[in-house]
Amino acid sequence: MPKSESLLTANLPRFKGLGERLILSLFIFGLFREWLSPLMTLLGPEGEKPLDLFYILTILLLVAGCLNMSFAIFSIVPPFLCLGAMIYLFGEGKGISWIADCIQIFERDIAGVLNTGKIAMLSSEMRMFVLLLGWSLLVASVQVLALSRQSILLFFSATVVYLLSLEFGLGLHTYLGLVRTILIGLLLQAVMHTLHIQEEGADEEPGSASPPDGRFRTAEFAAVITVVLGGIIGLATLVGTLPIQPAKTLSLQQAVVSLEAWTQTELPSHSPGANNMSGYGNDDHELGGPLTLNNKVFFTAVSPHSTYYRGESKSTYTGRGWTQRDQTTAPLSQDGRVASEGPVRSSAEEFKQSIIFKEPQTGRVVLVGGGIPVKVNRITNGKQELPFLNLTTFPSSGLIEYSIGTAGKSLHTGSNRSTQSPEELSSYEMTVQEQRVSPAILNRAKGDEPAYVVNTYVELPDNLPREVRELGAKLTKGSRTRYEAVKSVESYLKNNYKYSLEPDTLPSGQDFTANFLFVQKIGYCDHFSTAMAVLLRTQGVPARWVKGFAPGRMSEGDPHQFTVSYSDAHSWVEVYFPGVGWVPFDPTPGFEPAEGSTPYPQNITGGSSFGNLVNQMQDAVNYTLRSALAVIPGIVGWLPHTLLMLAAACLAGAMYLLGRAFWPAISGWISLIELPYGRKSRRFPQREQLLRASDKAWKQLYGTYGPRPPGVTGREYIQRIYRIDPKQRGHLDQFLHMWESLYYGANDLDRISTKSFLEHCRQMGPSRG
Repeated sequence: MPKSESLLTANLPRFKGLGERLILSLFIFGLFREWLSPLMTLLGPEGEKPLDLFYILTILLLVAGCLNMSFAIFSIVPPFLCLGAMIYLFGEGKGISWIADCIQIFERDIAGVLNTGKIAMLSSEMRMFVLLLGWSLLVASVQVLALSRQSILLFFSATVVYLLSLEFGLGLHTYLGLVRTILIGLLLQAVMHTLHIQEEGADEEPGSASPPDGRFRTAEFAAVITVVLGGIIGLATLVGTLPIQPAKTLSLQQAVVSLEAWTQTELPSHSPGANNMSGYGNDDHELGGPLTLNNKVFFTAVSPHSTYYRGESKSTYTGRGWTQRDQTTAPLSQDGRVASEGPVRSSAEEFKQSIIFKEPQTGRVVLVGGGIPVKVNRITNGKQELPFLNLTTFPSSGLIEYSIGTAGKSLHTGSNRSTQSPEELSSYEMTVQEQRVSPAILNRAKGDEPAYVVNTYVELPDNLPREVRELGAKLTKGSRTRYEAVKSVESYLKNNYKYSLEPDTLPSGQDFTANFLFVQKIGYCDHFSTAMAVLLRTQGVPARWVKGFAPGRMSEGDPHQFTVSYSDAHSWVEVYFPGVGWVPFDPTPGFEPAEGSTPYPQNITGGSSFGNLVNQMQDAVNYTLRSALAVIPGIVGWLPHTLLMLAAACLAGAMYLLGRAFWPAISGWISLIELPYGRKSRRFPQREQLLRASDKAWKQLYGTYGPRPPGVTGREYIQRIYRIDPKQRGHLDQFLHMWESLYYGANDLDRISTKSFLEHCRQMGPSRG
């Protein structure tokens, strides 16, 4: 091989252009990316720098492989790039001078291995260098096979097996990676086949017969690839729109629940492995597990605005849930005014809300409200007003609780505890203060937090996994204000994790937040809100976990009346801003931001006319958006069926085009195989039968090498066929000689010649040279 000849084009008659090699290498990089991207989940934030380096190294190696380098020059590229990567990772600002230190480290490692025979004693530098060098050789080898041998099947299969191993072995979610890998593999094969056809077409001599692969035209191949890719994309999108339950092992509790359903019996209580029922619970020390929605109506709210209904906050994160420290109570004033903790915002709007329970409540009832509670105006049992004596307030958490006995309905599920109760609570009216604050005010909020805020709402368990703290630092890095840091964490959770009511139950000994962020990556409001509060606390931002109810459904006839069900039970986060107080944020996907994407209009009696006009316009815009969003569930319900039909149509079209493209070869095989067996006869094939067999062979030849031009004899046609191996050429020549004897002569062939002629007929079409 001449020295100037490229390493990658030494055995390559095709793909000679730099552009072609770059296109193929781009697809190869896509496959290598699928090897690297799952490692971020395993390595955590500390793996970002090495993985970025591997991405850059892969790109440089692929680009170098596309250039016309001699083998001698190309052979020094991988070690040179690996050495540069080592300087980047371990140089610590020393630059090239670090190479001397590296040589000493390698000498010690080699001497240690020779003396002890233990590879485990190798330094981290030596291990990284071996890893980089091995990765470089892998990249170069895959590229050489793809460009010089047009072979990518081995690496493609290895990538699929690798992703499946991560899915089933380590529990990583690699579904999208598998879809991308299949698409890249198909596109890469399509590009290689298209370039192959173009090169053969360019090499074809004028006036010669069509090349062996001429039957499978580029347009037909492109159509097949298009419909196959359409089918895969349609099926992948369909699966992405369907709720996917994570794989889980069968537990004893699941078996017992199934047995209960079959025998129509029920155990007196459920273990933590059973599904929870949605609703407002009192015990939050153990969160997670599958959740079953309870769609029963809990209460109706009459409010001038659509709001979240706040119940209480929790201050202490235990690693598996939330608890509240011992709280001091505060009495209500005679007019029902509630004592508050924290700064008072005189500019915040106050408004009244009425809560009417679907069924009267007894026992310990939490009074929820759409903001910071200011005053309890009245509580009633039917038309009878109840005294405030049984009201208890907890300023630190904002909880207002009314106790009227120990029997009645449970707030968290609505199940009957007892049918006997001295009193019942059917409704109440409360004045609340809005918590919405403009981003401009929050960005300007500065100052020190009160001591009780720092001591209570930044605390975290000592055994909190390190990767949680590192992720919090990464997400808030570069934030100029507390508000920017909070929005960064909120946006990250909304965009990178999936809402699901079917997460696994938290395994014993694992941290709830870490399990959600790095293992399951799916969950409902408790998972998202807890993760946000914990991530903010890792950076010293005071945050607390809040539970209550989402806004519910607006009444069609009354825009100020809202129906709230047990399934609307929700949790979110409140963050403390100096001089402002506690401001709510909701990181759960699909829910309106708790800080108020639906703005509250000012009272008509206060504010300027221009302000009222602006707020009314905002209300109109938001009403329009809500109306448009209401159509989305119907579209989502229609979309999976449409995608399934599209995928089926694409795959059916692909099968049709493939069958049409390969039918001549298939039919030729069938015809030639049937020749000696198609008709059972005591007589040996005669001249007419042999000529009919030869007609099928000629048709197969025309289908493979192109039609015979008018005025061209059979011998001239066969002589024009080129680029076939000598064995096939021999079959053609012998077939032609025997056919001419049959066609132009009047005698039959003897038994041996007949068998030989039929064998040559079978050799005409199937082999493509």
